[in-house]
Amino acid sequence: MERLKRLWTAFSRYRSGKGFGVHSPFAFNFILKVLEERCPYYAYPDIEEKRKTAEELCPQGVLTRKEARLVFRVVNHFNPEKILQAGSGCGVSAVSALSVSAHSTMWLCNPSGDATAYHLLKEYSDRINFYKSAKACFNDYQADKPFVVVNSVCEDEYPLVSAFIKRTVQRDCVIIICNIVREPSSRILWKETVNAMTAGMSFTNGKIGVIVGHGKLPLMHYSFWL
Repeated sequence: MERLKRLWTAFSRYRSGKGFGVHSPFAFNFILKVLEERCPYYAYPDIEEKRKTAEELCPQGVLTRKEARLVFRVVNHFNPEKILQAGSGCGVSAVSALSVSAHSTMWLCNPSGDATAYHLLKEYSDRINFYKSAKACFNDYQADKPFVVVNSVCEDEYPLVSAFIKRTVQRDCVIIICNIVREPSSRILWKETVNAMTAGMSFTNGKIGVIVGHGKLPLMHYSFWL
């Protein structure tokens, strides 16, 4: 069903990805200069090397090259000092986020305790606060403008994560939700979060979604190609 939906929306996603029909200056620049940016970045080779390692150790559920680079570009654009991530998966999204700045710190809620993620993130361990409990992670994470990456959500933690994300989206924030196609919980969370928005903009290609919450931005929803 999701595959058919992506095929059905392919033309509109392609047009939006080129800026056609996008009248908001912020959305136009964000789509063309961040989401659809094709220029190489210094961190791409290292991210790809670690992504390939993850594929060898964890064949399923690894972010694609395009998705990993997208996470990097969004983090690079906003350059947050404090990043919260729910679910490490195989560690690629965390690598992408932490590759932007050596001064950033991550609060990583990782209930699954994936061994591949710990292997990939070993060199970043001094910049990561690891949590087994989402509640403890959310309580400790304090940021004026939250920057949240949702890689995956286990069933037991879903109500807590969903409530946290719905509160966060009411603030000035950035939220990236990965694995919308692969993970049913991520797909539901994306829909719930978009529905909870009262201002700001959402961007998705059906596989990964980005929300920029800001009280001065009108409530708009866009698609892009990637």
